[in-house]
Amino acid sequence: MKILTGLIGGLLALVLGAQVHAAEPPALGGLPLQSIEDGTTHRIDSLAKGPMMLSFFEPDCPWCARQIRDLEAARTQCSSPLPFALVGVHGDRMELRLMLRRAQAGHLPAFIASPALLEALDGIPATPHAVVLDAEGRPLVRMRGYIPLARLCEIADLLAQAEGKPAP
Repeated sequence: MKILTGLIGGLLALVLGAQVHAAEPPALGGLPLQSIEDGTTHRIDSLAKGPMMLSFFEPDCPWCARQIRDLEAARTQCSSPLPFALVGVHGDRMELRLMLRRAQAGHLPAFIASPALLEALDGIPATPHAVVLDAEGRPLVRMRGYIPLARLCEIADLLAQAEGKPAP
């Protein structure tokens, strides 16, 4: 599985021109996230049954709002499903909920980053920011900045291939 994970991470890096860390990253699957909607706590590994993308956003970030709208569009416009969760930083639950409302996000999975998650990732320097996790919750690729819908669909196809599902 390590070889496959390395190949998928390498492919993502090549396709997306993303930043890749050579050191063995820590597994994030057991770390908690608090739901923005109802305040309940969820483990990262309970959010998806395989590789997924964490998309970080913050209040008053116009590019974050655009990213959120494209993630919502990816649910219906990509040929492969894109497993993702929105993760808010630099704001409290009320501010992050307001940001989601302004972005007209509908009912997307949205959480507040825990201090443990931010520490494990060495912080989130700017938003929008995305981290692609493998099936064990280890970061494969970090991407800084807005990711257009076409790239989100490429990521969805690569994640589907990592799970062994053929890309349409």
